[in-house]
Amino acid sequence: MKNMLRLIALLAVPILILSTVSCAIWTNGSEGSTITMSLSPSAKALGEGASEARVWVYSNNVLVPNPATVDGYYSASVSGDSATVTVKDLAPGENYRVVAVAGVPQTGGTFVPSAFGTSDLFGIKAGVETSVSMTLKTINITPALSGINLKSVVLSDKIYTADSTRIYYASNIGALSANTYRALSSGTINSLNLTADDTPRVLINTSQGVSILRQEDIESIGSWGGETPPNVLQSGGLDSAYTYFYQADKELGGIVGANISGEKWNRIKIELEALAGKPILDLLIIRKDADTFYGYFATRVVGAFKVGSNKIKEIDLEAILKKEAGGPISFFGESLPLIQAFGYIEKDVSKTLYVGTKNGVYYTTDLDTLKGFTLLEGTKGLNIIKVIVQGTDEAFLTSKEIVILKGGSKVYKMPFLTSVVGDLTDIAWNGTDLLVTGTKGICSVPTSDL
Repeated sequence: MKNMLRLIALLAVPILILSTVSCAIWTNGSEGSTITMSLSPSAKALGEGASEARVWVYSNNVLVPNPATVDGYYSASVSGDSATVTVKDLAPGENYRVVAVAGVPQTGGTFVPSAFGTSDLFGIKAGVETSVSMTLKTINITPALSGINLKSVVLSDKIYTADSTRIYYASNIGALSANTYRALSSGTINSLNLTADDTPRVLINTSQGVSILRQEDIESIGSWGGETPPNVLQSGGLDSAYTYFYQADKELGGIVGANISGEKWNRIKIELEALAGKPILDLLIIRKDADTFYGYFATRVVGAFKVGSNKIKEIDLEAILKKEAGGPISFFGESLPLIQAFGYIEKDVSKTLYVGTKNGVYYTTDLDTLKGFTLLEGTKGLNIIKVIVQGTDEAFLTSKEIVILKGGSKVYKMPFLTSVVGDLTDIAWNGTDLLVTGTKGICSVPTSDL
């Protein structure tokens, strides 16, 4: 027997410019599973000129891909008042979710979404019809620097984003221009980070070490003692105390109380023959007080750990591999899936640490013992590579999509952003808007009305 998913989208023009999508799911002897979407061309909920509907189907947060498209979606042109999308052979299950988007394909392969929606979880059972509803909402995505392969984005006094040799900056997304930038004098840029100062400074992670942006000048941090500088992937620290951490291809390190250019970095090289892949996956800096902060490292070697800035000069590879209690390094005290990303938020006296893993996001308020982690609802099954938190909203980056969790409960999946900015590279909050960079530019995604 085949399982059929039929989605009928009846779009009107309600006061809030929303559209209700009703879904009926059942099993019968059909040759395939069908999603039927009736799209009214006069419905403002779709945005102006929507000519194509795209649908993604997920089971247990894992995409059920259409092998005929690179991004795994099913699509159909809007013709007259309807479009029909067919999804075949859906297996019975309890954790299905559908993402639907309407928009306009552009020359060059990009796609401009005008409305989208994410359903709640629903189940497919043999012989049982299930009704599911979701809402399509208009969305006004603002792109910039189109066609430029951007590595990273951060928000300080301005928006800063970078390609391999240039840092672009502007007060808002609409003001970003390919003609306004600071160029790196040598090496290539891997990413940007912010210091943990009250007024954060922009750190530039390059193939020749770590630099910092001061006003409009780029200055190198620390000395490599005549050795070849590492290919730095991430960094962080407290600029007011001239203290920093970094992680590179196969090493990590730090510097304490440094003269900005003269102090030598403490380098811990992690070159283990049996280790496949990148040994260090993420770095997070959390400030403890005016002069002290902790560096949190996610590794493939010994799992995740933290080290205080006052212990930077004491750590070496042996100390990391021993995992000794009471040593300069504090290791995470619970068995979790492989930790690949960190997120953090401090609100009043409450501090919460988030960890993104190969199977969801976990969080804890126990930053001393690094225990008591709880799975964040709606994230099980997600392979997380970046976590950013703001207020009660969280945003997660996977290799293929952005996932937003509003108010700790409502999940919004945005796989269609790859059609706007290319392969996703980074995310950052800008108020209630989400800045997203990719291999084909940057865009700003409003989230306040989700």
